[in-house]
Amino acid sequence: MSELWLFHPRWWRRNFERNAFVVVRDEPMGLFYTGEVLLGQRLGLAARARLARVLGSSCHLFKVAPARDAAPAAQANSRAISVAGRPAAS
Repeated sequence: MSELWLFHPRWWRRNFERNAFVVVRDEPMGLFYTGEVLLGQRLGLAARARLARVLGSSCHLFKVAPARDAAPAAQANSRAISVAGRPAAS
């Protein structure tokens, strides 16, 4: 049951901040993992990507920086071009 909050992106953002890190960028990775044991290879990557758009991504990417180094990293990230509403990869 604790997975519902321990693996939630909001929990991780707060945890990083409490431990002197600043989240420079974060985004869902775009894959749905649930059902691996039951469906195995019958549910390929393309189908998992489609499911993630509807049901949510199973993992999340965080780019963090120590709080003292966050300003230069945030400025560099703000220059990235957004594609389809998602931050560009660095």
